[in-house]
Amino acid sequence: MENVMQATVIGARRFDIDGNKIGTMFISQPVDEAENDYVGHEVMKVSCPFNLIDEIRFQKLPGDFTMRVKMKTATGGKVGLAVLGLEALETSKKKN
Repeated sequence: MENVMQATVIGARRFDIDGNKIGTMFISQPVDEAENDYVGHEVMKVSCPFNLIDEIRFQKLPGDFTMRVKMKTATGGKVGLAVLGLEALETSKKKN
């Protein structure tokens, strides 16, 4: 099942380890104002397809994006997110 969310992409990285191509994005969202133990933004590491890095290479980063995401099992049996696709919001599109 896919979900849609908005987040700020801070940066991204990809790896090619012995033919295993992996992408990673670092995203942030403001912390809920009711949360007393956090200040600022919460930063998360999410997986993404290797070729998705090419799609955001020419975007303004950090930038705001609408993302299609899927939940998956992550390390230690925890829930993780995988970004399947994204689209820059107007405020984040680079002007030529």
